[in-house]
Amino acid sequence: MRKMQEILKWGLFGMAMSAAAFTFVSCSSSVVTPNDLKFAPCYHQGTKTAKNCEEVDFVTLLESKKEWKIHSYHFKGKTIILEKNVENLPILQFSKNQIYGTFGCNQFFGSYLIQEQSFHLDNVGMTRKMCEPNTMTHEDILVQNFLNASTKILVVEESKGMSKIFFIGKDFYLVLN
Repeated sequence: MRKMQEILKWGLFGMAMSAAAFTFVSCSSSVVTPNDLKFAPCYHQGTKTAKNCEEVDFVTLLESKKEWKIHSYHFKGKTIILEKNVENLPILQFSKNQIYGTFGCNQFFGSYLIQEQSFHLDNVGMTRKMCEPNTMTHEDILVQNFLNASTKILVVEESKGMSKIFFIGKDFYLVLN
C-alpha cells in the first residue's frame, strides 16, 4: 500500500493508466505476465485498479521474452506510437543484466540494474548512423529519457492476461508489450 501511495504521490500511476487505456494492441499468446510467473496479481479486475507488484522479480520478467516490442512513448503531453513512425521495428532485449535494442535506427547496448522498482542503465553504447529525420527525432527523445536517465518500472496487467511494462521518468514514459 505504501508503494501505491508513493506512485500516486508522483502522479505516475495516473499517467501510466491513461497510457494503458490508450495503447490497446493485439499481442501473441506467448506474452508472459507477472501472474503467469506465479506472482501476486498486479491488476484487480473487480475494482479496475493496478499496483506495482512488489513481489515481481523484474529481471525474471524482462528476461522472460526474447524481445519486447516498444509500443509507444509519451513525452511532454504527447503520445507517439512508434511502429508506424520508424524504419526498423523498435525492440528491447534483456539478457543476464544486459540490454540490447533499437529505437528504430541505431542499435544500442549496455548493462542494467533494478533496485526498488528503479531501472538504471550503465555503460551504454550506440551505433551512430543517420536515418530519416523523423526517426532521428524520436530516437533522440528516447535516448535522452530512457538510455540516459533512471526510470521507475510499473507493470499493468490488462484484460485477457496481457501486461504492459512502463518505464516512467520525468514528463516521459516508455511502453513495452
